[in-house]
Amino acid sequence: MRFVCQSVNFIFYNRETNETIGDYNGQIELDRYNVESDEVPDLISINLRGSDWPGGMYLFKHRTIYDGKRVMSWFFAGNGNCILDMLGDINNFEYAPEEVIFEKVTRQKIKLSPRKDSEFYAVFWGLDEDKQSIWIDEAQWTPTDEYDSQDSYPMRMTLYEDDMPGSSLYSISEDKISHILGNPIYAGEVYFVQTDENSNIINFENAAFN
Repeated sequence: MRFVCQSVNFIFYNRETNETIGDYNGQIELDRYNVESDEVPDLISINLRGSDWPGGMYLFKHRTIYDGKRVMSWFFAGNGNCILDMLGDINNFEYAPEEVIFEKVTRQKIKLSPRKDSEFYAVFWGLDEDKQSIWIDEAQWTPTDEYDSQDSYPMRMTLYEDDMPGSSLYSISEDKISHILGNPIYAGEVYFVQTDENSNIINFENAAFN
């Protein structure tokens, strides 16, 4: 069974330049790519009307819940161009982004206790209002350096596995704040985390370089 949602609008807005880039409309279809007919669809197809840009097909995956927001990621699943190539062209990238992250404000709260005196991998999702605490979601980091043409999913989609229902808010140890936040950290990336006996983060390194 294929699910069709009519009258969908796509508007790209650049927060850095404070301008709208493109205004498209069409329909979205939900379908199944690598799941059984009785399972939840895992593929989104976008069909645009009156545009030279093809919409494209995207695998999607729930990522986390943090700070009252639900996060979902899209991964390009088709051949040829897609509407997200436009973002790559605008920002002078060679290709469209591997992963596009969507956030929806839901006010949903997940109560998870931060880990004490631990070492683990986690995905960073955002800073708290105090700019000294961060939202992270514990994960199992599962990278691979080898491309497998038989793999059903893009490599970026299988970079980590996450069994937790949401993210936790961790404070950063006061003597580590300038060091940790002085370096760029990116939403959706996996980091190696160490905490002290008070659940404060004392080490936060990109997993790929740890």
